[in-house]
Amino acid sequence: MSRDLFDKDLHEMDIRKKRLEDRQNETLWDYHNNLMRLIDAKRTNGKEATELYSIVNDNLSKCISLNRSIVDLAFEIAKKQLQEAFEKSGLVIKDEN
Repeated sequence: MSRDLFDKDLHEMDIRKKRLEDRQNETLWDYHNNLMRLIDAKRTNGKEATELYSIVNDNLSKCISLNRSIVDLAFEIAKKQLQEAFEKSGLVIKDEN
């Protein structure tokens, strides 16, 4: 997204979101590679499969956690953008929290 569309906070939030997405892509890549190794090990070597199961489970947990963080941050960005849009148009929404 273009820098001129954001204020400093939105720009930093967008950078954090992009970094989280990059980390998620790396973790997802590791997850799929380890899952393929696990499937292969299940057919050939039970001991290695047990170790890989733990690794695959950890990779999946990280993917889910990162995805949740990305979604939360995306909602925060959208909320901030909407608030700014309403303020610029003359409408003010009071935050009841």
